[in-house]
Amino acid sequence: MTDVLYENPYIEIAKECPDCYLASWSAAEFWEIIDELPRDVILFSKTQETTKTICDLNVRIKKVPETFFFDIKLQAEEEGGFYVSSPTKTMTDCFAFPQWAGGERQVDYIFSIYAESPLYNPSLLLKYAKQILAPQKVSHILKLIQESEK
Repeated sequence: MTDVLYENPYIEIAKECPDCYLASWSAAEFWEIIDELPRDVILFSKTQETTKTICDLNVRIKKVPETFFFDIKLQAEEEGGFYVSSPTKTMTDCFAFPQWAGGERQVDYIFSIYAESPLYNPSLLLKYAKQILAPQKVSHILKLIQESEK
């Protein structure tokens, strides 16, 4: 068997999962908010929830409401493209489903890195949180934002 080297596995994954976007932990790694390689590639989908192997990677697909499909960026390259949540939407996705981003403590840690980065946009994060998250999660994010400003 010959090992196939993929220039960008996200493009191959997008071909098999066209209604998905790179989300949560995986998107945080893509935007270099974190530099830890994801154990799994996390995708959010409108239609499916499954785990599969693509390009020798464990791909976990989480079915989310259609309301989650905003501020998604197309990353186009010569050989194709894939969709990924923006940095701020990535944080919102992590807060929405912390279990897909290493747990609540890990999400707070990812937030602390995000808050120190040039990608940080607290007003947009709060707007997105109010748009799709439960009030207690919005309160938690507001507290983290306030603490980061001290």
